[in-house]
Amino acid sequence: MEKAKVEIKKMEDLMDLLSGFGAGDSEPRYQFRACMRRAVRGEDPRIPNTVHGWELYDMSGASRAAKRLETQTKRVCTAIQNTPMKFCAEMGNYVDSYY
Repeated sequence: MEKAKVEIKKMEDLMDLLSGFGAGDSEPRYQFRACMRRAVRGEDPRIPNTVHGWELYDMSGASRAAKRLETQTKRVCTAIQNTPMKFCAEMGNYVDSYY
């Protein structure tokens, strides 16, 4: 579970870093949370991979920002999916309390 928390923190830092593209806004955070919730339920997280999918500002460099968000979200979802079963309920509660 700690690996997932570390990866979530890295995603938060990345969203802050990419805030000029709107990555820190509520819409990208909602997309990220939805991906995490699907991962907790064992579903395909359906991670956005475009500016439109992440609901970023359409500006120069935004496609690269979307790719970086996609890559880190994959790391988060993989860590969630690899969380030992004994921590699944705790992981679900942690994700549900995220933003």
